[in-house]
Amino acid sequence: MVQGRRITSEQMRDICVMVYRGLVNTAVVRAVQQYVPSTKIVLGLSGIDGKCIRSTKRPPIEIDGERVDFGFVGDVQAVRAEFFRDILANHGLPVVAPLTITDEGVVLNTNADTIAQEIAVALSSLYEVELWYCFEKRGVLQDVQDENSIIATITPSDYASLKAKGIIAQGMIPKIENSFRAIGRGVQRVRICHANEITATENAPFGTIITDKLSANNETDN
Repeated sequence: MVQGRRITSEQMRDICVMVYRGLVNTAVVRAVQQYVPSTKIVLGLSGIDGKCIRSTKRPPIEIDGERVDFGFVGDVQAVRAEFFRDILANHGLPVVAPLTITDEGVVLNTNADTIAQEIAVALSSLYEVELWYCFEKRGVLQDVQDENSIIATITPSDYASLKAKGIIAQGMIPKIENSFRAIGRGVQRVRICHANEITATENAPFGTIITDKLSANNETDN
């Protein structure tokens, strides 16, 4: 891992294909089917299917004076919005494994948060989209050991400060950066929360909202 991004050898890429597209994707599809109406068709996919998510191999870069080669890692170039639109229009619910494909047919391991962001951005040209990142915490935490220390709202200036203090670090960095990219490219709002809250029905606030607007407290102070 370098700055929250994985380095992937060719052999590890092959393992990712087997695990992500096979074991994990199948498990997620099976779980999702328990929570949706029987009229919904839950489909396990990856960016390889229909070349719906095309990418290029990430070039080596220099970090802190050292050359870093990420290997078989993909940077998304294009998402076929119509591919996902047609699935949704026919009662489908796509579950997308984080694998992409180049124009030359090379399969690449791709950051899952980036996959979610790029699909959300592509669909924002067709729908009003809200992107949720769900993981094992209740949101972005002020103290990683305290589940109740949820940061309710994060703006770009908040993020810069929290990152400088080390409160936001490692794998949370690309998640937040992807959130701001999504908002800047048409997504209405991004929420980071616990996976259990996917089925939440209450109106009480939960998780962390990522926004490019001033928080209510900042607006009051100004």
